[in-house]
Amino acid sequence: MIDFVMTEIEVLGVKILEPMTSFTDLITGSVCYIIFFLLNKEEVKEPAYRYLKFYFLFIGTATLWGAIFSHAFLYLVTFSWKAVGWSSSAVGMYLIENGALLNYKRHHPETKLGFLKYVFALQLLIFFLLILNPGTRVFTVTNSNIAIGMILFVFPLFLMTYLKTKSRGNKMILYFFFASLIPGLTFNTKLTLHDFFNYHDISHILMALCMVLLYFGVKQLGKEYELA
Repeated sequence: MIDFVMTEIEVLGVKILEPMTSFTDLITGSVCYIIFFLLNKEEVKEPAYRYLKFYFLFIGTATLWGAIFSHAFLYLVTFSWKAVGWSSSAVGMYLIENGALLNYKRHHPETKLGFLKYVFALQLLIFFLLILNPGTRVFTVTNSNIAIGMILFVFPLFLMTYLKTKSRGNKMILYFFFASLIPGLTFNTKLTLHDFFNYHDISHILMALCMVLLYFGVKQLGKEYELA
């Protein structure tokens, strides 16, 4: 295992930090944008579907911003610029949380979990309060926000919906969650092949593949909404 080392290259006199990390971030962000435009072409009116498709737009924006200002050209800006990408990621989390809740409520009309929409709003508010404070403006806040949202809310909501409906769309989205453990494990164990292809880069590529899996799940949900 190799510890992460800051690398850089120069192209036409322009210095680019962490070139492979920036490039793989661009790949992941571009995949999210393509997915958003593909989903947006579908004429699905279900509110849950709209929340889920816009999740890709905001996560794609967060990733592309990170590629440019958190990695490639970090030396041109201050650290606080990273907060823009982190904030976009938090909005994306808010969207997928609400999408999961609306998807659940669609099959559980008598649910008492409607209050969660206020919990999600509070979670987003707390995130912004922390990220606007220079003393707590750290990536750990973003990581914690994602972990709380996905583990405590999004995954259980999709799981409970699948257990009731056995729908293919919900099942495919559950596959996304299980697959996402792989890039997370790669990042946390700092699995690195080379200074120019470290655990950041590997996890970015794996996450892009996971996003494709999530795309197929959301697309399938859209078909199921239209057939209902």
